[in-house]
Amino acid sequence: MGSKGMAMPVTYDAQDANPRWERLDREVIRDLMKAICDNGLGSPYFKQLLKGTFNIYDLTPFDLRSLASMILSDSQFIIWEAKWRKILNELRTKYQGGPNAGFTVAQLAGDPPLDSPARQARLFPREVLTDIKNAARKAMVQIPPAGVTESNFTDIKQGPSESFTSFVDRLTQAVDRQVTDEGVKSHLIRCLAFANANPECKRVISAMPGQPTMAEILEACSKVGTP
Repeated sequence: MGSKGMAMPVTYDAQDANPRWERLDREVIRDLMKAICDNGLGSPYFKQLLKGTFNIYDLTPFDLRSLASMILSDSQFIIWEAKWRKILNELRTKYQGGPNAGFTVAQLAGDPPLDSPARQARLFPREVLTDIKNAARKAMVQIPPAGVTESNFTDIKQGPSESFTSFVDRLTQAVDRQVTDEGVKSHLIRCLAFANANPECKRVISAMPGQPTMAEILEACSKVGTP
């Protein structure tokens, strides 16, 4: 893990103005690093912790780079930055015709000369900082685990004796890393959870009336193989 400085969040006054840069608790970074070491970068626990952390703090591009450099390996950081820039480029399409249309990918990523976090906090509207932060999180969960050759998400199938929840976790992690369109993820997971389930779970799902939710399917299949 690298250590290129502390990440610092941005705070605002009651009117959502006067952005101010403040130190992020070291425990936050330590918790994220521990989650990766103990559970893995692609684990549901790390993804939820990362999402919760990013929901709490407003972060500048400088903060995001610093945080990524501390919790990712050097090779993972390179992959992350490339994916992040790709998503930032998609933001420019979203901003076309609006007040944020003038921002370039280099600016959104905080490249020099816009590499001062205090200046970034003043320049970017809060909603743009949120978009940049969400892009960073999406890029991070798309990084394949170290030392693992990942199959295409369509090839992930439930093992004969594998629990349905374990299968759905593996499927969800692969879809998160390989599919960038948030709007289709839940539909893909639901369809593949049935199509690639083992015969026993497939029978249970087929017997369920109507259009069961993913939660109902998980609950029904959790009883498979239990006395």
